[in-house]
Amino acid sequence: MELYASCPAEAWVKSSKLLLDSGVATGDIDEILGVKVTIHSNEFDQQFDTNFREVFGDERIDTASKVLFQKPTKKVLLKNTMKYIKSAGDWKNSYWNRLVAFNGHYNQIEEVIKLLKKHISVKRCTTVLVDPEADKASLMGAHAVVYSPENDQKLMVGQPCLISLDFKPRDGKIHTFALFRSQRISKSGYADFSALSNLTTFLAEESDCEFGSLTTFACSFHTKNSGPERKNTLKLLKLLGC
Repeated sequence: MELYASCPAEAWVKSSKLLLDSGVATGDIDEILGVKVTIHSNEFDQQFDTNFREVFGDERIDTASKVLFQKPTKKVLLKNTMKYIKSAGDWKNSYWNRLVAFNGHYNQIEEVIKLLKKHISVKRCTTVLVDPEADKASLMGAHAVVYSPENDQKLMVGQPCLISLDFKPRDGKIHTFALFRSQRISKSGYADFSALSNLTTFLAEESDCEFGSLTTFACSFHTKNSGPERKNTLKLLKLLGC
């Protein structure tokens, strides 16, 4: 199933309405398997953001977003390091720590930026082939992994919901693809869409490109079907006139 949205706010609205209309009750969630959401801009909707905070509280956006993306400073980037990250503990405790210090040391975001800069023309951000004779399917991109089998495989609870990220530079734009094993829209969907859109914008800026799109794919796309999450979802949609 596919959804298309103009911005993170619209993505949350369309996702929530889809789950309310077509979600299948599975335990305490309404779920749809295999949902793709494509967002075409990083436009910020102030009215939606204000209404969302009024209904769900600031934590749903601010705390959840920081877990996924923390914008580095330009000064630190020019030093070819991102060790400015103030980890609250183990590298496994947030998506962002895993992206900038996987296994406690490997900075995937730094390497993604290097790859994007290496394989594109700075002025036009035109993707080039490693082998000029190769098929167009060999166009380059960059990748980052969140899931760590060694640390996460045996966990019964607490496995990361985000599994991996893929970045494709095409025609002067960066397109981000995110794979979720599980994505609860009511709880953190807006934060997911917003943070990943901001990450895409950041990588585009560092590569002298533009925001292209963000596509998320959730194996389990769901919302809680009882308690405050469902009530708050219905309340916000009514407030928005949806």
